[in-house]
Amino acid sequence: MCSGNPLTIDTGCLPFIFSCVLICVHPKFLSHAIGMGIACVVWITSTTAACAASALPRDTPDQVLHLLTECSDKKQPSVVVGQYLAHGNHLPWGRTEWLEKLEAETGQKPVIVGADYAYGNGRADDPDIRAINGTLIELWNQGHLIALSWHARNPVTGGTAFDNSPVNLAELSDPKSALGQTWFKELDRIGAGLAELQKAGVVVIWRPFHEMNGRWFWWGNRDGGDRNGHRRRDFVSLWKNTRRYLQERWGLKNLIWVYCASDGAHSASGKHPERAADYFYPGDAECDMVAIDSYSDPFQITAYGTIKKLGKPMAIAEFGPPEKSEKTLVLPEFLDILMTRYPGILYCHAWDGQYALRRQRGAREFLTDPRTITLEKWMVPVVRVP
Repeated sequence: MCSGNPLTIDTGCLPFIFSCVLICVHPKFLSHAIGMGIACVVWITSTTAACAASALPRDTPDQVLHLLTECSDKKQPSVVVGQYLAHGNHLPWGRTEWLEKLEAETGQKPVIVGADYAYGNGRADDPDIRAINGTLIELWNQGHLIALSWHARNPVTGGTAFDNSPVNLAELSDPKSALGQTWFKELDRIGAGLAELQKAGVVVIWRPFHEMNGRWFWWGNRDGGDRNGHRRRDFVSLWKNTRRYLQERWGLKNLIWVYCASDGAHSASGKHPERAADYFYPGDAECDMVAIDSYSDPFQITAYGTIKKLGKPMAIAEFGPPEKSEKTLVLPEFLDILMTRYPGILYCHAWDGQYALRRQRGAREFLTDPRTITLEKWMVPVVRVP
């Protein structure tokens, strides 16, 4: 099982290492080696606790993906744990409710913490992205990985992401159109926020336009002559143009692009996607990971085989019990299912509210199980090279 940290050796310990070599030559050096060893251990104890977070090799998207991949060891399978905290400026409240209280109750914190640059279904105004970033940077510096969703507002009406008023995706991708100009102003707002995170050294697991194979978001499935006229090629064009614009206009190199579909019969809304999980896939060159959102009890991923065939690192970006039910997941059973039926899932990221980890049964047992990677297991002390 991966701890999330490589072992690095500080030059202050080199005399101890040299002494160990001398023992092989003559036993009289044993007492000297023991003394040096004690000094080295004391140095490690006094210095690594404060700097372990900054010692993690997670400066680039590739390094973060490598860490996540290394933690899915075939000999001893494990999964990194995540928890979504809140939409928009509700983030400080979500940090207390779903992260700090979880730690108080279980002694453990998730590695991945999630947030959103919009409010989702509740409000149709824009949150303070700089305030959101301030919290995310604090969490990153504590050793967490950052996952960002984007419940983008409807660019035609200004309504929420759930406003299904018609949006012509082809026009949206055209910067010369009036709608396109509105959209690119919004991209500039988002790009500025992501650039601020990049300046602070934060790598972002970035999940735009999620659950596109369902009908509940304005960017979602509208193929085959329906009232909004969305087509697969228009969605793919929107994805590619958005990615290209953020990279070229804002110089963003800190994003792990996640293509995230809704599972076949298990969405949070209780509605069923009309298209397969890979139907809107933008192509291998356009994303770094694939993910699925599934709300079910007992837990299952009907689209697992479909997303696995895409050949990308896989994750569960949202999970929990079915919506509008009194059920709660038994998390140890969820973990058993995950390990036996769905190998290769790098992380599982619980949603907030009724779906949050601390609202399910067996959270302490789940988080202390050797097969789950929490921040406490991820952040083992390391010896640093100055």
